[in-house]
Amino acid sequence: MTMFSTKNKKIIVTTSWDDGNILDVKLAALLDKYGIKGTFYIAPNMPRLSNNEIIAISNRHEIGAHTMDHPLLTEISPEEIKKQIAQSRDYLEKIIGKQVKMFAYPSGDYSAAIIDIVKSLGFKGARTTRDWSWIQPTDAFKIPTSLHIYPHPLRPGVGSARAGFRPIFHNLPKIIRYRFPLKTIFSCKDLFLAMFDRAFADGGVFHIWGHSWEIDRYNLWEDLENLLKHICSHEGVEFKTNSEII
Repeated sequence: MTMFSTKNKKIIVTTSWDDGNILDVKLAALLDKYGIKGTFYIAPNMPRLSNNEIIAISNRHEIGAHTMDHPLLTEISPEEIKKQIAQSRDYLEKIIGKQVKMFAYPSGDYSAAIIDIVKSLGFKGARTTRDWSWIQPTDAFKIPTSLHIYPHPLRPGVGSARAGFRPIFHNLPKIIRYRFPLKTIFSCKDLFLAMFDRAFADGGVFHIWGHSWEIDRYNLWEDLENLLKHICSHEGVEFKTNSEII
């Protein structure tokens, strides 16, 4: 049972997953188990899925472009930006035999000029890494997310104390703002469920995103499955790909 009152507001759930790691096969199978749609943003020159695995996932989910090499786009020239994005789209379209409509900015790094390039290449929209949002996207090329699947309250093994403590400093003000139970500060499972319950009460688009390799590294598969199971226990939820929410 949700801890918030509901008024039958429309709620859409979409998910997106970055990089194209081989663990995306496991992730896609988990989404399939619950009938939830995903958009998989693949960077071809990173360690990735085989062509046959990409084709298999594309038969059930959406494939999006993510550049060839996953660079920070604000640190390379406009010519290289266009090349990175266009080549990744063309590469993936050749594999799956269908149009690649969506793009995700590597590491959420973008600018107005980069958006103009993405638009000029004919994409329908682009996803950022901004989280804690479940309102309907108003700008197709600045699509926010709701929930990043990563460990909370600490993120060990990331190279610096600041990065390791980032989850608690990033999420705690929002946890307080939304008056979530204290236990959500310390538990991924409880935080994930509380965020969906709030979005379900408010209505809008609940957008889950992350990386399959990160889910595996931090052993978050069970927490993710608990969330998907919880979502599917609610009536009236619509499941869409990223391109279908804009």
